[in-house]
Amino acid sequence: MNPVNLLQPSYWFAEAPLLTPLALRAMVVFFGALLLAAVVLKIKSAKAEPALARGWRKISRWCVGLSIFGLVILFFRYQFVPLLSRRFIYLVWLGLAAVGLRSSLKYFLKQLPERQRQSAEQLKRGKYLP
Repeated sequence: MNPVNLLQPSYWFAEAPLLTPLALRAMVVFFGALLLAAVVLKIKSAKAEPALARGWRKISRWCVGLSIFGLVILFFRYQFVPLLSRRFIYLVWLGLAAVGLRSSLKYFLKQLPERQRQSAEQLKRGKYLP
């Protein structure tokens, strides 16, 4: 494959070729792993402190959404649905993944430290109140 083709709209909107069995399995495993990661993070959020648990739930919801959307894309690709099996749908998936990743990083890097600081201050003040 020529990398220059990736810059041409005709590549992204052309009918995609059949998936090889190996590619199909790899995609199912990848989207299944995302779904499994969502379950693990949901369980992990139940045992974490509230501010951190919110972040884990945020990533868990992100993983569930991306895995379901990815499996739906894969189903359409496998069934050769004309419009919904095009390659540009994967660009939409990548865009959604980037938005979710940005949101999660923003929470963990900016909002979480602030919430933990506020929680520690409230705990410190509450120690002296009856």
